[in-house]
Amino acid sequence: IGEDKIWETSLGGNLEIPVAVTRRGDFKEPVKLNSDGLPDVIKPKELNLDGNTATGKLEIQINQQNTKPGVYTFTMLGDIKKPQYIRNPEAVVAADAEQKQAEEMLKQLAAVVQQATAAKDEATKQAVESVNAAKLAEQNKTNAVNAAKQKTDAAKLAVDNLAKAKEASAKDAANQGLKDAATSAQKAADDAAAQQKAADEAVVVGDKSLLEAQAKAKTLEENRVKAEAALKAAQDKQTAANQFKQQLDQRVAAVKQANQPKDVNFSLISTPIKLKIVASPITINSGAVAGPLKQNEKQPLTVAFGRLYNFADAVQLSVEPPPTAAGVSANPISVPNGQAEGKLELVAAPTAAVGDHVLVVRAKGRFNNVEVQTTFNVPVKVLPLEKK
Repeated sequence: IGEDKIWETSLGGNLEIPVAVTRRGDFKEPVKLNSDGLPDVIKPKELNLDGNTATGKLEIQINQQNTKPGVYTFTMLGDIKKPQYIRNPEAVVAADAEQKQAEEMLKQLAAVVQQATAAKDEATKQAVESVNAAKLAEQNKTNAVNAAKQKTDAAKLAVDNLAKAKEASAKDAANQGLKDAATSAQKAADDAAAQQKAADEAVVVGDKSLLEAQAKAKTLEENRVKAEAALKAAQDKQTAANQFKQQLDQRVAAVKQANQPKDVNFSLISTPIKLKIVASPITINSGAVAGPLKQNEKQPLTVAFGRLYNFADAVQLSVEPPPTAAGVSANPISVPNGQAEGKLELVAAPTAAVGDHVLVVRAKGRFNNVEVQTTFNVPVKVLPLEKK
C-alpha cells in the first residue's frame, strides 16, 4: 500500500497518500482500512474500497496544534471476509520468507538504535561541557567588569590627588617637597590610567570570549537535539518493526493452520508507511540588511521566505533582538496571502548598543487554523552616532 517513500507535510497541512490493493484470484470483497501506529492527534480518514476498486487515497489532516514534528511509521489495517478461502502451500513458503526478512530488519534496526544511542550520549556530554564553559566565560567577564570599575575609581582618585598636588605646589613654588609630591602624583595618575586601559581591554576580551562560548554552546545544543531526534526516529522505526513482526508472526501461524476451504475473516496489513511532519510550512530563505545601522537611524531588512505544502495564508514577520542588542527594534509586519517577501524597518535608538549583533527573525501564521512558525538569524552591525 502506498509508494516506498517518506510522505512529508507540516503542522496544519493536508496530505493524500495513494493506496493500491492487490486482489488475487476472484477476490471481490470490499476493503475497509484504518491506520495503526499513529498517536491520537493524527487520525487519517477511514479508507473504503468496493469490490471493483483497487486504488484509493489515504487522507491525512495534521490539524491538531499539539502534534509533535517528527517521522512516524504506521500501517493500514483492515478486516476482510473471504468466502470459501483456500490457503495453499505457496503462501506458507512466502510467509516464512517474509518472516525471515522481518527478523533481519529487526537486527539491523537494533544496530542503528545502538549507534544512535551512543551518538546521543556523546552529543549530550559535549553540550553539557559547553554550557559549563559558557558559564565560566560569563563569570570571567563579570570579574573583568568589576576589575575595570575598580581601576576606573582608582584612576579618578589619582587624578584628584594630582590636581591637589599641583595646586599646593603652585601656591608655594619654592617648596621642593611639594614639587616632588606633584611629580609623584603625576606618575601615580599615569600608572592608574594605564591600569584602567588594561582593565577596559580585559572587559572587551571577556565579552568576546563569552559570545564565542555561547555560540559554541548553542551549536552543541543543536547537535544534541538532532542526535536525540535521530535516536527517537530510530526507536520509532524499531517499535513499528516489532509491531509489524508480531502481526506477521500471527499471520504466518494462521496461514499454516488454515488448510481447508472455508469462510474466513482475515486481517489485511499494509507495508509500513512513513510520515514526516515538520514544524512549519514556512522556510526563511534569507534576511538581508542594506548595510550597517547607525545609532538614531533606520535601515530596511528584507526577508525572503518560502511556502511549502500549498501554504498561502498571511505571514507575520517580527524581529527579536537579543539582550546584547539593546536599543535595536522593528515593528512587526504582515505579508499578504501568496507573497513570499516582506520588508521590516530596523530602528536603532540614539543609545543602541554598538557592535555586531545577531537578530532573530520570526515568521508565523496559521495553516488551516493551526499556528505555525519558524525563525532565522540575521547579523547586523550597529555603528556609533557620528559626532559633529
